[in-house]
Amino acid sequence: GQAERERLRRALRRAESEIRWQSRVGAALAELYKTLISPDSTIEQMTNTVLGEARSLTRSAHGYVSSIHPATGDNVALTITTMYPPGAEGAAGSGGVMISRNCDGGYGGLRGYALNTGRALFTNSPATHPAFAGYPDGHIPVTRFLSVPVILAGKPAGQIAAANSVADYTDRDLEAVRQLAGFYALALERKQAQERTVAALREKEVLLREIHH
Repeated sequence: GQAERERLRRALRRAESEIRWQSRVGAALAELYKTLISPDSTIEQMTNTVLGEARSLTRSAHGYVSSIHPATGDNVALTITTMYPPGAEGAAGSGGVMISRNCDGGYGGLRGYALNTGRALFTNSPATHPAFAGYPDGHIPVTRFLSVPVILAGKPAGQIAAANSVADYTDRDLEAVRQLAGFYALALERKQAQERTVAALREKEVLLREIHH
């Protein structure tokens, strides 16, 4: 009957929408994969691609991609939109500290929640979230917020965040950014491995100089 035909039409539209969405996510992952496997790509190129794809998929005006500094534990922005005022904590620009580590080893505010818990989150009402702790002076108003942590060896290693989508974030948005985070985790692992290799070579150079002198 008419009701059954309408039900089938709705089911078909949902299936078509899901196929289009999976195609968009697949295209985003393909872009990340190309950057990841390129021998000439830098971590900055990877984070630029990660943020661009995350913002596109979630239709977000703002966002950032960060990594945890190995010495200080601070959460450092590698790629960021103009979310923060110059000179403030979290100032815009590559290499700016997003969240300083607390004396107890945790990270403050809503931005630090995913790093503290190891769980991805989104909220379409940030100011009502229990972890919300206000903004630095001049900070843009955040109407919606989504954050996915990257955990390596049981510890937070980085973060992908998006803010101010044109519509409410959904579980589908969160899952898409989780998939992006999987590729970003591989990039961070490669970066850390390269840094360990460089450090080991420097140690050998020092030892050789000491032996020859």
